[in-house]
Amino acid sequence: MLRKSAPSSRTGHCLIGVCLSWIIRNFSRVRQQLLFLPLSLKRRLLVELVDEGILADVHLKYLIDGRMSSLNFDCNDGITDEGLFYISKTCPRLESLSLRRCPRVTHKGLSSVFSNCPLVKHLDVAESDGVLDHKATKSIQLHCRSLNTLVLDRCLSLQEKDFMKVIGSMGGFLRELSLNGCVSCNDRWLSQVAQRCGQLESIHLEDLSSVTVTGISEVARKCRSLQSLNLASTFLSAQDLRMIIFSSHDLRKLDLSFVHGVDNSVITQIANNCPSLQHLRILGVQGWSGMALRHILQNCASTLHTLLLDNCKDISNDALISMKAIANGGLSLLDQISNQITTIAETNNAGNAGGGAGGEEQRAFPENHPKFVRRFHSAESTACALRNVSLCGQRYLQDDGLEAFFSLCPNIKSINLSGMPLITDQAIRNMSERLQGVTEVDISLCQELTGKSLEYIGERFGSTLTVLRLYGNRNMESEALAQLAAHCRKLEYISMYGCSQMEDEGVISLVKRNPNLQMIDLSVCNITDNSLFVIAENCRYLQTLRVNTCRKITTAGVSAVAQGCPHLNYLNCNNINATDALLGKISRHCQFLRTLSLASNENISDAGFLLCARGLPRLKKLIMSCSSDVSGSAIKIARRDRPTLQLLFV
Repeated sequence: MLRKSAPSSRTGHCLIGVCLSWIIRNFSRVRQQLLFLPLSLKRRLLVELVDEGILADVHLKYLIDGRMSSLNFDCNDGITDEGLFYISKTCPRLESLSLRRCPRVTHKGLSSVFSNCPLVKHLDVAESDGVLDHKATKSIQLHCRSLNTLVLDRCLSLQEKDFMKVIGSMGGFLRELSLNGCVSCNDRWLSQVAQRCGQLESIHLEDLSSVTVTGISEVARKCRSLQSLNLASTFLSAQDLRMIIFSSHDLRKLDLSFVHGVDNSVITQIANNCPSLQHLRILGVQGWSGMALRHILQNCASTLHTLLLDNCKDISNDALISMKAIANGGLSLLDQISNQITTIAETNNAGNAGGGAGGEEQRAFPENHPKFVRRFHSAESTACALRNVSLCGQRYLQDDGLEAFFSLCPNIKSINLSGMPLITDQAIRNMSERLQGVTEVDISLCQELTGKSLEYIGERFGSTLTVLRLYGNRNMESEALAQLAAHCRKLEYISMYGCSQMEDEGVISLVKRNPNLQMIDLSVCNITDNSLFVIAENCRYLQTLRVNTCRKITTAGVSAVAQGCPHLNYLNCNNINATDALLGKISRHCQFLRTLSLASNENISDAGFLLCARGLPRLKKLIMSCSSDVSGSAIKIARRDRPTLQLLFV
């Protein structure tokens, strides 16, 4: 007799999810039995309730366990001070508490937690106004001196005196501080941080209009352990940024997105002052060129692993081409002159240290004399450690420029080339020849690319590729997708929105060979129900499906997916002539669905609408057509029965 194989871990995980969903719907009937659940299942159930946004004080009595050290209640209106009172009595070992966007929590509940849980190290009260006032800060001063992570993002009512007390009481232990969007934050706050938080490693100052270079430079100078600095959307000039970077000691992570003071001098300063930089994010900034990027890639070659440069449109193609000299071990005339000056400076400095021949003194360089640093090294040191790169929106880059870039960065595993209208199949061929082991590729909105690019990607990266985005590439044929499918076995995410030449042949081949697909976007593709039938048979664990405006599909195909893929949490069926019968099947089989989009479907009535609004317990957003037959009374019923459900009529 054949032995039955044990269920896979994924199957077990999904069965547990179904059970937890049933418990949530019948909580009042089974709450006493929940006291005897294992700790792991209590944690899972808490996570499910938080994700649904329905966690309330009444649940805590049956789910909170004294052994829990981390609690996350983000975005739940049902949590009040009463719940925190219970937690403070039950969890003396609590170390991490997140109350982000919990509007009904006040200083009373937080003070109770600090009074009874002195081991708290992580506190997140972002967007929870009124929580951290003078009474809560007094409790922190008395009981909680081990706090090392404090998140105060967009706490608009936070007062300066309360902030000063918190920093003054436990600043010596603080390692991470986030003040994003705190409109009251100014240089006095940062001066207090610089004086009290000598061991600070990370600070986030995004979207602050009142801070200046004075306060930020003081933090960078006095917090010698600072490794992560977020200055996105701040109003700093190039001179300010150079001073801040010069004051910092050894940054590992830097975010200057939408800081319009960034120019070539700032990027060069980063390259010279941050040799251990690992993560650089500069989105939406124009005014610096590829020549400055060249310094970053060379000086931080051994450590930089993430580079995000979306919509930095001043990076020229010629600047990247000039990098070929580095990749080949050669130096330009300007580089040779720079190195000769470096050699002269080193010789003179050595003479000053040891004295000239025959006792004759050599003329000393003044201390403020510019020190020339050798920018470029031998060919052996040119391989860059970059693993994640985004060049989205670089409209002027071409094939030869990208070839030079890939020559310098052969270790890339995730690459975003979307929105680059000048690159052709040759660029993808160069990428496939230079790189290996790539897991994520985004070539969306590259109008000149054809099916040959898919062949290159499949042949080179098929064994490792998990994410592929082809959004808006109308020149890619279904035959090329079938050839890609012949090499790919690990795809989990595929987006083909707007690839109008994609037909059943390619989609079916891809789906059959990649049963682990979790996200599929076939919007505006030329497919029929046959593709959806194959998806229903092969992709049982599919979580996201978009079939927006697929003219040839019918409700039969979508019904098959609803029955065959019960773990869907996002379904977009815009403009497919959906009916009440289809919505009935969706409500019966897709119990994990959180977002359902039915825009441009005019044949839906009150019956189908209420089936979804009432029958999908996890649904958070329902998008309907304004021209549908749903009445005002049905909408009132849905809002009465599901007050947290977001209804949108478009």
